[in-house]
Amino acid sequence: MSYDQTFLLLAIACTMNAIGDVFLLRGVCKTNWEPGIEALRQTSDRNLIWGALSGLATITPWSLLLPLLANIPGVSGRVALLSYATYVAVTLAFHVSYGFIGLAVKADHTLSDQFQPLVTVIAGTSFGLGVLFSIAWSAAILQAEASWRYVFVTPAITIAVCQFLLGYLFRRVPYYLVVSGPLAMLVFFWAFLQYAETVQL
Repeated sequence: MSYDQTFLLLAIACTMNAIGDVFLLRGVCKTNWEPGIEALRQTSDRNLIWGALSGLATITPWSLLLPLLANIPGVSGRVALLSYATYVAVTLAFHVSYGFIGLAVKADHTLSDQFQPLVTVIAGTSFGLGVLFSIAWSAAILQAEASWRYVFVTPAITIAVCQFLLGYLFRRVPYYLVVSGPLAMLVFFWAFLQYAETVQL
């Protein structure tokens, strides 16, 4: 599969993931555009289930990068491969479980206090793995003497910019916070495939 074909599939997956996230957190329109437990409560059961399960089809394609990561030499390559594979797995688990957490807190509002720490831990683990991968890929970039500009499009940076910084600036833009995650990954995918083609992974 060519780099362009891989990016096309990933772009479709990210677009569909964003659509699934809108279904999953449809209730943000009733919570002043803030995602979270309350937004899940305000989302219909059908949207929660469809949105959550859509992650199976929209996040799994992120694994298309694994064969390329396996070609990165050295310790940094092995760490990048392992951390990215785990990142995809944790992110997929988080996405799918989020809908069922929503169904649970809708059925019993007192469960939100029990689930909130779990959601925080899973989200933190996902971001931590993204940071670990970003460090490992940055090391590989420097070892391959590729352009240092790729360091600025690692997942840690794209997530920080697209989700945190732009999420703060555009927090009142309908559904921006909901779709910022897939947008951050799309930027990373484009950059990584450019890198992979440059160094011939």
